[in-house]
Amino acid sequence: MANADIAVKLLMSDNYEDALYYAGILDRLNAERQQIEQEIFQSACDIIEQNGYHRQRVIVVSGFGWHVGVIGIAASKLVEKYG
Repeated sequence: MANADIAVKLLMSDNYEDALYYAGILDRLNAERQQIEQEIFQSACDIIEQNGYHRQRVIVVSGFGWHVGVIGIAASKLVEKYG
């Protein structure tokens, strides 16, 4: 969801405090990514259930503003849930 600069700085850091700082940033970004992914997943599940799509062999859903960086993760979870 973000560029790799922070991860590179973490891996290249010689200073413990700097490395800890960058690790904290990455941890917060990951938590944000997980939250966004969960919101997309739940929104897609709501669309699927409300429209009876869960009975279909092929399911296609979309949502306005879904972040392209996590759609694949949410889609994977939908495959796990609905087969």
